[in-house]
Amino acid sequence: MAEQLPRNLFAAQPAEDDDAFADTGVLLRLAEEADGLRGPDFDRKVTEGFYLPWARRVSAAFETSGVTGMPTVVFDGRPVTVINPLGYAVTLEAFLAELNLDRRRPPGSPGAAHRFPRLPRPSVGQDCAASCV
Repeated sequence: MAEQLPRNLFAAQPAEDDDAFADTGVLLRLAEEADGLRGPDFDRKVTEGFYLPWARRVSAAFETSGVTGMPTVVFDGRPVTVINPLGYAVTLEAFLAELNLDRRRPPGSPGAAHRFPRLPRPSVGQDCAASCV
């Protein structure tokens, strides 16, 4: 389904200096791997640039977010360590300890969560409405 597309995009993420996702053929090929996503409406929206304003907003949000690499987790407006200095994922215990859930900042305090714009839902049929991101 459509939720597979973000996984496909992440898995096929090009190098920093390669703008492969600007190629609609690449995007449509990756969408083909997400069962039920490809269709005339979706293909038209990709080829006509319907999702470009969203992509620009996400890029602008990323540029101002302070995020310097991936993977990155931002919780309550602050980055949370997910990769240790040796390059491995932190343990679940270390991750939860860094979240510090018992001492969360109140809403509206400095460093409130940075929100990335959501992708518009593709029109791929009634079944997608409940499951699309």
